[in-house]
Amino acid sequence: GDLSTTMPVTQRREPNNYEWQKRHRDILSLNQSNPPRRVILGNSITHFWGGPPVDEPHRDILQKSPETWSLCTEGMRAVNLGFGYDRVENALWRLRHGELDGAADDAVCVVLLGTNNLAENTDGEILQGIRAVCGEITGRLKKAVIILQGFYPRNSARKDTAERIAAINLLLNRLAAEQGFLYTEPGRVMADAAGHVPEKLSSDGLHPSAAGYERIAAVLAPVIRQAAERKK
Repeated sequence: GDLSTTMPVTQRREPNNYEWQKRHRDILSLNQSNPPRRVILGNSITHFWGGPPVDEPHRDILQKSPETWSLCTEGMRAVNLGFGYDRVENALWRLRHGELDGAADDAVCVVLLGTNNLAENTDGEILQGIRAVCGEITGRLKKAVIILQGFYPRNSARKDTAERIAAINLLLNRLAAEQGFLYTEPGRVMADAAGHVPEKLSSDGLHPSAAGYERIAAVLAPVIRQAAERKK
C-alpha cells in the first residue's frame, strides 16, 4: 500500500491561519530556553487548545481554552506540538527535525494524530505512521511515557466514519498495550449516544469548543498525572 504515513514531509495547508515553518522554529527556540516535561503532539485539535507557542496575534484563531490546558499541564513546563491540518507524516517530519530536542528524557508525551489521514490512507497505514511517530519519541527520549489518544468522533457525511474510528481505536489500544503506552479516549465525552458531536461541544463537528475542551481536559488531566507518577 501507500505508506506515505511513514515518509516525513512538511506541509503548508493553512497559510491563512498560521505559518507552519515559523511555528516549527518557535518550538525549537522555546525548547532551548524552557525544556519541556510535557509534550502534547497533534493536529489542529491540539493546536487550537492553548499553551505555548502562541502564533502571531493577528492570526490567532487559536487558544480556545488555555485554562483547561493549564489544568492538564499543572506545575509542569509543557509545549504544544499541535499543528493545524497535520497528517501523521508531517508530525513525523517535525520530530525528526528537532521538536523533541531539549525535552526531558522522561517527558510525558501525549499523541493525537491521524484524523487528517482518513481520506488518503487505510487504517493500517495510519497505524504504521503512528507507530513510527511513537518510535521516534521513545528513540529520542529514553524514559518517555507515551499517552496515546484514540481518535475523537467527527460528524461526517461519510456514513462509515464512526465505524472506522472505532476500528482504528481498537488498533491503537492494542498498539499501546503491546508497547507499554497508556491509552485513553477523551473523545468519547464529545459525542452523544448516537455518536453525534453536538453543536455546543464543537461548532464544526470535530474541533472542540471551549466547553468541549473542558470535557476533554477532565478525562486527560488524570491520565497525565498518572503518567507523571510512572517511574520507569
